[in-house]
Amino acid sequence: MNHHKKMDRQNCTYDKLDSMDTDPEVYKRGDDLKLLIEPQKPLFDKIPYAYSTDKPIKKARKKKRVLNTLDTLISIFVVTPCVVGCWRGISQIMDMYEKYFPAWESFSLGMATHIVLALGQDVFHYVVVEKKSKHPVLRLFAWFLMKFYITTFNVISNMIWRAGWILFDRYCGLQNSKFGSAMSEGSSSAIWFTIVCTLILFCLKGLKNTMSPPFSIALDSKDEVFLFSTRYIYKMGEKTSLYILDCLFSVLIVGTLVVFVWRGGWALLDIFVFPEDDVLSAWASLVSFISQTQIPNS
Repeated sequence: MNHHKKMDRQNCTYDKLDSMDTDPEVYKRGDDLKLLIEPQKPLFDKIPYAYSTDKPIKKARKKKRVLNTLDTLISIFVVTPCVVGCWRGISQIMDMYEKYFPAWESFSLGMATHIVLALGQDVFHYVVVEKKSKHPVLRLFAWFLMKFYITTFNVISNMIWRAGWILFDRYCGLQNSKFGSAMSEGSSSAIWFTIVCTLILFCLKGLKNTMSPPFSIALDSKDEVFLFSTRYIYKMGEKTSLYILDCLFSVLIVGTLVVFVWRGGWALLDIFVFPEDDVLSAWASLVSFISQTQIPNS
């Protein structure tokens, strides 16, 4: 019995840890570890109220609200009108030279070019962005190439959309007035076709692709100029065959559905929102659009 007590005393050690404000004692007995530390007061209790962190936090939140509000206003009243004006202008130019932009030929050429750009996006990104040169002339050429790429993509997209709208009207029997607004006569096929396309996009989880400025704003960032998402987000280095199929599916199926949903939605607005007055219908659509854009509060 005494022998066990003696061994127990030998295994019992006492260590002290020095600290600026406390002198905790650590009692180590076998596998048990007990740390007895006197609770310390928070450091901020010793700081005067004038130097507390409340004011910087409130100031930062106020600044964030102002910047968010300014960002929203710029997106609504500057970026969006410029984007819509660009779309409308390019489409109008193609209408003026209609004989050079027939529907099926424009749609096929636009889709083929879009597929090529989709398949080569990783290559373009590597050559122009990742493998960038420090030479000023080459850097200037890379900048010019990125702007040319964006402009080309813009024209190709407008070509696809314009041709898609023409084909939609032609095969759905949609009649337009002399001002270009869709008429209710013979619009039942167009309405049902729009519903079907919307449901397919919903099943594919692709409704977000129908968004446009100011709900979706993109910047000319050099890191993302050549890259755009596809439906299944495969990479060329992973599986080439699946990557090609992903690009084809995203462009030919999802992209076409988005074009048709837009055209159908546009026609529905023409038919049901003040169809007798184009100006009033336009203003009603614009006011409704702005009211749906919420200005952030935080």
